[in-house]
Amino acid sequence: MKIKFLLIPIFFTGLLSSCIQDEAPNAEADIEYCVIKDKNILKNLADTLFKANTDHNRITIRVKTEADITKLAPEFVLTEGATINPLSGSAQDFTKGAVLYTVTSQDKKWQKTYEVSFSRAEMRTDFHFEHFELNTENKKYYQWYEVLPDDETKYYDWATGNPGFKLAKALAKPDEYPTVTYASGVRGNAVKLETKSTGSFGDMMNMRLAAGNLFLGTFDAEYALKDAMKATCFGLPFSEEPLELQGYYKFKAGENFQDKQGIILPDVKDYCDIYGVLYENTQIVNGVKENVMLHGDDVLTHPSIVALARIKQEDIVESDDWTEFRLTFDYKKELSDERLKNYDYNLSIVFASSVEGASFRGAVGSVLYVDEVSLICK
Repeated sequence: MKIKFLLIPIFFTGLLSSCIQDEAPNAEADIEYCVIKDKNILKNLADTLFKANTDHNRITIRVKTEADITKLAPEFVLTEGATINPLSGSAQDFTKGAVLYTVTSQDKKWQKTYEVSFSRAEMRTDFHFEHFELNTENKKYYQWYEVLPDDETKYYDWATGNPGFKLAKALAKPDEYPTVTYASGVRGNAVKLETKSTGSFGDMMNMRLAAGNLFLGTFDAEYALKDAMKATCFGLPFSEEPLELQGYYKFKAGENFQDKQGIILPDVKDYCDIYGVLYENTQIVNGVKENVMLHGDDVLTHPSIVALARIKQEDIVESDDWTEFRLTFDYKKELSDERLKNYDYNLSIVFASSVEGASFRGAVGSVLYVDEVSLICK
C-alpha cells in the first residue's frame, strides 16, 4: 500500500512536468514598452518607459529641440519569447524618419512591424479632426491623429475611452461606440460624443454607462475595469502659455439622468464638459525629479494644476446649431519660463458628453459634437 501511494504523487508530478514542457510557444508579437535611457532628451520624463499603444503599430516619442537623434539606441520590452529586428539597444539614425522594427513571435508564426520615430516637433494648437482611422488591432473603433506640414508622422495626441467600451460591447460596430466621426462639421468632419449604455456587462461591473470623451493624452485599457479613473492619462508636454480655448460645439442632454447604481434621478439634468488644463508634470521628491500624470480622479483638483479654462454649466446651450465657445485660462500659479523651456508642463483639452461620466453618472443619449478647436497662446 505504501508503495502505491508513493507512486501516485510521482505519476502526477511527471504528468505536470510533461504538461509544462508541452506548453505551446507564445504566439504574441508585440512591443510592450520602449525604454529610453537618456531622460535628458525627452520632453516628458514619463517617456523613459514608454508604453506602446495596441491601437496602432506606431511609437512616436517627442524629444527636445536640441536632442541628438542620429545615434539613438532604444530598448524594447517584448511579449514573452518574441524577438526584434533591428536588435533592441542597437543605435539607429532617426533623423530620416521612422525606423521599422519587426517583432517575431516565440512560435515564429507571427510578425508585426512597428514604426518607431523620435520627433522634435511641437504639439499643434489648432485641431480640425479631419484625420481619423479605425484602430489597427481589430478595426473596431475610431481613433484620431494629427499631422504637421512637411511631416509624414501621425501624432496620436488624441485619446478616447473607446477601448474601454469594447470590453463591454465587443460586438458593437464602429459607429455604435461613444466617440465617432461626424461628417457635418463646421468645416469638414467633426467628432460626435454620445453617452452610451454598457449593457449587462456594465450592470455586472457597476459601470452602467460610458460617456463619449476625447482628450489630449492616452487611454490605458489595462485599468479600464480594475481602476477606471486611472485609465485616462491627461496631457502632453507643452512649452507655451495658453490664454484661451476656442471652438464650436452642439449639445443635447439625454432624457433620464442616472446614478452609478442605475437609479433614475428625475430632478437632475445632464451637462456636457469642455475644458483645458495646464499642470506641472514633474515634482521634486526627496531631491529626485519625478513624473506627475493627472487622471480622471484628480485632473480638476490636483495641486500641480497651473491654469484651467472650463465651460460653465449655466453657459451651455442646447441647440441643433453650432455654438462658439471661448474659454479663458484662469491661472492659479505663476508660470516659470525655465520650466516652460524644459517642458515641465503638460496641457490637455478634454471633451465629454456627460460631465460626471467618469463616475458613471449621466444620461444615456446625451450628445456633444465638437469641431474647429484652437488654443490661443501668448
